[in-house]
Amino acid sequence: MKKNMLIICALVLLISSCKKGNDNEQCDVTIATVSGTYKLTALKYKATTSSQEENWYQQVVENCKKDDLYILSANGDFAIQDAGTVCGQNGDYSGAWTLQDNFIDMDGYYFGTVESFDCNTLVFTQTEALIPGDKLTATFVKQ
Repeated sequence: MKKNMLIICALVLLISSCKKGNDNEQCDVTIATVSGTYKLTALKYKATTSSQEENWYQQVVENCKKDDLYILSANGDFAIQDAGTVCGQNGDYSGAWTLQDNFIDMDGYYFGTVESFDCNTLVFTQTEALIPGDKLTATFVKQ
């Protein structure tokens, strides 16, 4: 009996360890799964297909904005909360967000085509953000 219990416990541990989330797991991109609180962790810009990709997160995003929270509510409300270090004036903002056919729009603040979503990290790109042929890639991580 003791031996059977040990075997069962070992099997349960083995099965539960196999279920542990895969870092590359893809989630359905829906309002329900994408809803949550995020921080912007990367912003990259590429002017043309043949140009070097630039790290705009380090070059363009102000340090006081790197700790802001982006809140996507399941009811379609969108908010930016100026958390942590406050930039000069209160940077709080609210509006609406939509998600349709893998296109996300955070009230025009950030928008583009969802490239990947693993239930934790949301990456989307916007083309022709500044000039024809360019690409802006934003990465947000759930908090």
